[in-house]
Amino acid sequence: MHDIPTSICPKFADDLVAVSVGEDIKCIAQQLQQATDDLLQWSQKWSMSLNASKTKVMLFGNNRTVAY
Repeated sequence: MHDIPTSICPKFADDLVAVSVGEDIKCIAQQLQQATDDLLQWSQKWSMSLNASKTKVMLFGNNRTVAY
């Protein structure tokens, strides 16, 4: 996993995380989608499968109404 995309960070043995921080939810969503796309391309390059059922999204913020 020495060459995983820079937008992805290793957490534990085979667990990875992508993090995006910002004020604009659309920008955050685009950054996380790009990280996901990069990881998918990397996994295809190395003939590795990803387990989509273990994929989670967590959004932290205040209670403002966010239009997405």
